Amino acid sequence: MSTGHPKKTRLIADIGGTHTRIAVVYPPCTEPLAQWSFVTADFHDLVTPLRVALNEWSGSYPDEAICAVASPLLTDQVSLTNVGWSFSISETQAALGLEKLELVNDWVAQALAIPHLNANQCQALYAGALVTDAPRLVMGPGTGLGSAALIPWNQQWQALACEGGHMSFAPTTHRESEIVAHIHHQYGHCSAERVASGIGIATVYASICALDGIEPISDSPEVISTAAADGNPQATETFDLFNAALGSVAGDLALALGARGGVYLGGGLIPALGSLFDPARFYARFIAKGRFERYLAEIPIWQVLPTDAALIGLAAKPLPNGLSDR
Repeated sequence: MSTGHPKKTRLIADIGGTHTRIAVVYPPCTEPLAQWSFVTADFHDLVTPLRVALNEWSGSYPDEAICAVASPLLTDQVSLTNVGWSFSISETQAALGLEKLELVNDWVAQALAIPHLNANQCQALYAGALVTDAPRLVMGPGTGLGSAALIPWNQQWQALACEGGHMSFAPTTHRESEIVAHIHHQYGHCSAERVASGIGIATVYASICALDGIEPISDSPEVISTAAADGNPQATETFDLFNAALGSVAGDLALALGARGGVYLGGGLIPALGSLFDPARFYARFIAKGRFERYLAEIPIWQVLPTDAALIGLAAKPLPNGLSDR
């Protein structure tokens, strides 16, 4: 971590489906000078929470801002996938009086953090056999299901945005096929995100209840989680599928990417689930890829512990020279 403080400050923000986290930093130092956390649903655009933070910040006004958002970034106009905000990047920059405003995919920000995390910030789930200069997969469930690739290039790490959460989910059992068919009938497509994410918890639970002919107790993931912890059969099955599906999707993405540098599970949902996240069920489906089971068994898997990892990535951008060993 750099300790030198350049004159210019940077405003950074991670706009999640549930929480909006904002900080001011001296890049590339990742230690925040000030930090804020808001409920995303309390706002309707990007300008307002950023302005609230800037109004409370007593230091020099930032020259630049970098924001992580859950959206493909193709034009100046941005629509956030699971939030409902739609805004112009250039108009937001002008409204805040910034010299520069850059938006990056939220999971690119998560991926950019990985080389800057220390050993205490990543919990090893499965050791595997690390290949230090191989691609890495960074993914995890939150409100949605995000993913990004970290690729070694020219002695640096290049983060690539992915939309793996919107791939079609492939069921592997008859019961999963029934659930997927029900979701497909309802939405016209059953993506991985419809099964293994915050919104997926409610979707899968409702489908299981419909198939079992019972009335759902709630459409709240929090209530469903409590019911699962109390042994409710439909809620328990929901999390059995959640863990299995997350592992299955991670295995598919790891194969597609050749992620022998490791899989990093981030996002806010896994820590919030506590014991409802089942690493053994996740791993069983992660490696269940027929002839490539041994290949996947060699891939290390870590859980990223900081819930504000995206801010670390935004503060450190652009990445310094040199590949990390871990």
